[in-house]
Amino acid sequence: MRTRTGRCPCPRPPGLLLATFLAGSSLCREIHHSRAKVLPKSHTPQNGLTLASLTHHLALWVTSDVVPHWYSVLPLTHKYLWDSPSLNLLIVPWPEAITPTQFRAAEPACGELANMPEEFKFFTYCKHRDCSKATRRQAGKALCRRLEELYREAIKLVGRIEMVILPELALEREFESTEVYRWAKSHDLFLVCGVAEESAGPSPGRNFVTVGIPFSGTRYYSTIEQNKHHRWRLDRSQIVQYGLGGQLDPQSEWWEHTISEARQLTFLSILPWLSLSVLVCEDLARQEPVARLVRTVGPNLVIALLMDGPQLEARWPARYATVLADDPGCSVLTLTSVGMAELCRPPGRPASRSVALWKDAKSGPARQLELPAGHHGLVTSRRVMLLSSS
Repeated sequence: MRTRTGRCPCPRPPGLLLATFLAGSSLCREIHHSRAKVLPKSHTPQNGLTLASLTHHLALWVTSDVVPHWYSVLPLTHKYLWDSPSLNLLIVPWPEAITPTQFRAAEPACGELANMPEEFKFFTYCKHRDCSKATRRQAGKALCRRLEELYREAIKLVGRIEMVILPELALEREFESTEVYRWAKSHDLFLVCGVAEESAGPSPGRNFVTVGIPFSGTRYYSTIEQNKHHRWRLDRSQIVQYGLGGQLDPQSEWWEHTISEARQLTFLSILPWLSLSVLVCEDLARQEPVARLVRTVGPNLVIALLMDGPQLEARWPARYATVLADDPGCSVLTLTSVGMAELCRPPGRPASRSVALWKDAKSGPARQLELPAGHHGLVTSRRVMLLSSS
């Protein structure tokens, strides 16, 4: 987890929450952070009896496998939401087109990853392959113009938008993400987006999520970065489903060539009634140790950004979203891009543009959010709405 400034962007309540970059967050002054951490808690499991059921407002974390960071933000920009039961989200499932040529083999430095067995290889995803810096800069500006169109259409539908969400690896880091941060700041929007930094020769890339936080008055806009915790593995079945056989040998197992750092998980309290956490792809599926920390703290909202096929009730994201909805009672939103949903061709299943899935503890089965052809975004409020901005 990083911030744009390298420091905690949000002042902690005096005497309550202790926070440092390396040690993480804790409410405990007397117990060293290496022994245990005590965090605020939003949900208590309603089914069964576990240690997490014994407290309603405090969570105990006694392992160092994942370092938790809790930020109590409560920005004044959206103070009207403090007594409101809803949050309007603009879901932007881009890129709208992904091609197999955007995946290519990577060559790790010898002694780092290149000493793996012969059947294991590494790949990288290049959103703008072989494009000049000028082209990438123009792509970032064009992307913001399209976001502005969608945002205006969303305002016409629901009157207000507080948060914009884009899936895993949606933005190229150097130019696109910078432009989108600037755009989100101009509208005082919370921003949750996946960012890609492709590997360059032997140097690994990065796959991370950025959460942008608006603050009113000073026009200050802070961004928190959290690295993905698990490398994406492409096996034969996935290579066939995504049509990547011309780029990656199906006989090998391919691992994402990205940095692997200490696991850190961010929790944000952005409203008195809302705390959220963001997971990236397999972080949702790995029950140890990431999901265990999520279950312990129990945020109200979990957003899982994916580079995955269609978000269907029968597939793995729905299964793991159901786990978190049952215990401890989180609401879970999973999101992939239209490009990956259309690239995926699982045997015996029709093509689908189901780009997102919603699951909570009270609404019954997981709900698929379909994006019909000709539409470019979704707004979630009390119902799902379609955006058709060109």
